Formats: sequence, structure tokens, C-alpha cells
Amino acid sequence: MISLKSIFNSVLSVMYPENLKCVGCSKELDSNINDFCLCEKCYSKVKHITGKVCLKCGEPLNSEAKYCLRCKAKTFNFVRAYSYCSYKGIVKKLIKDLKFNNKAYLSKMFAHMLYVTYLLEIMPAYKIDIVTYVPIHTSRLKERKYNQCELIAYEFCKKSKLKLYKNVLIKIKQTKHQVGLSNSERKTNLKNAFKVTDKSAVRDKTVLLIDDIFTTGSTCDECAQMLMRAGAYRVVVLTVAHTELNKPFIKKVRKKWKLSHLFQTKRYVTHT
Repeated sequence: MISLKSIFNSVLSVMYPENLKCVGCSKELDSNINDFCLCEKCYSKVKHITGKVCLKCGEPLNSEAKYCLRCKAKTFNFVRAYSYCSYKGIVKKLIKDLKFNNKAYLSKMFAHMLYVTYLLEIMPAYKIDIVTYVPIHTSRLKERKYNQCELIAYEFCKKSKLKLYKNVLIKIKQTKHQVGLSNSERKTNLKNAFKVTDKSAVRDKTVLLIDDIFTTGSTCDECAQMLMRAGAYRVVVLTVAHTELNKPFIKKVRKKWKLSHLFQTKRYVTHT
């Protein structure tokens, strides 16, 4: 028979939990645990995206430009992408743990990050009708046991009270891993990989599409294209982290832009 004392202690352990660990360094946290489940030292390593960002992909900007070098001459099928932080350091490690090391509980922390971004950035600008997420192929699902984006989206909707539509978007083609592929290779790899299963669910709706990482935007763009073709009014993208433009890429784009500008200048001088 369970004693009254053991029941009381169980209630106390829920109300005042002990031995809570930081998901970053395993340091014990006090009972006033924050929704990020990180100690102060680990949270200070999260590079939160604030200030001026690219109006297309959400890349942090250090200039007065409206768009980053990657998006300058690029169009997407989604209206805007938002991210909570940069994909580096502790966040990079924890996202990999969620995806590949069966640490599904991390989805709650990432969902809270999305919720903060939603309240501060998205909610004032858009009225979201439904939420969905980037799907994975059934073969990949068997390997991982779960889709990390679905878990994050589920926890996010519990906080935001928005309506989550599961499996409204599915992946019908098994594709190669995107890591290491160029932008054009990513597009080719993802072509015709996704399908909307219920057009009536997205028709005339503003859809919030959730993913874990924004790299080049190819995956989210392909998903957004399918949603728009199915009749969605618009698609807004929300991800946990955003990869930063690497220096070789920046140099390549700047060199290309300078050559193009120089060529146009020469043509103008020649014709005048």
C-alpha cells in the first residue's frame, strides 16, 4: 500500500524538482529552471539573432542593406524566414543530439526558442492560420524513430495555441543528405520531393512552416512551393537556427558582383 508520505514526497518532487541538469554541460540547475534548460554559462554561448537581418532569409546583417549577399538576386516561395539564433557552438551540438542521438526531450527547449521568436517577430506581422513542419521520408523516419521538426512543432503549438496540421505535407522521394551539396545541387536533390496531402487544409491560409536549421533555404523553399501550389495564401518560415555565410562564399559573391559591375560599367563607357 502506498503511504501518504510517499504521495506527498512525489507531489513535492514535481513542484520542487531536484537534480535538474543543464542540457549543455550537465551542471545541476536550481528549482527555478528556465524554459531553455540551460545554465547561465551555456545560455551565454547561444548567439541570439537580434538587430538588422535580411528581409528574405533572416541572415544577420552588418550593413544598411535590405538583403544578404545570398538573397540579393534570389526569390523564395515563402514571404519571410525567421530564426532564433545562429547555428554554431552549443546550439549546433544540441540540434545534432536531437536529430541523431535520440535526445527527443530537447524539442521542448527548441520549441521555446521558436515561441520567443514568434511572439517578438512573427505575431506582430502576420496572422498565422495553421502550423506545419518540414517532413522526412518514411525510410529516414524508421532510422531516427521520429521527425525532430514534428516534435518541435508539436511543443511549439502547445505553447502558442496555434493549430498543428500533421502530415499535411509529406516527403515522397528519398533524397541524399543536403550536407556538402551546393545551392544548385540542393535544389535538384529536392525537386518533386514533397507533396501536399490535403489542399483544403492549406487553401487561402497563412502557413507557418517549422524547420530546425536554415542553411540555403532550399528545403523550406521547396516545401513552400508545394504549399503555395496547393492554394496557400502565404508561407512564413520559422527555424531554430540559421547558418552564417562562410567567408569563401562571401568572397566569391563579392568577386562575382564586382566583375558584373565592372562589365556593365565598361559597356556603358563603350556605348557613350
